[in-house]
Amino acid sequence: TEDSFTKELNYLHLKKDASKLIVSEFENKMKHTIMHKELGKQVSYQYLMRLEAYKLTKHLLGEKEYEGFRIWW
Repeated sequence: TEDSFTKELNYLHLKKDASKLIVSEFENKMKHTIMHKELGKQVSYQYLMRLEAYKLTKHLLGEKEYEGFRIWW
């Protein structure tokens, strides 16, 4: 909301409480799990991001072509 910001001359600054709320909500989202089709098990968004980082690393090392995760829902 507008109360979450302090307004200066040419910019807005997010207040500390609002910043903490955003970080908290992001952390909750990263803990949320989904069914991973290829693995056949529940994985958190945090783990999913780690898997993608590993796939990118293998691609950059020339070990495997990168195929990004595709949302199916």
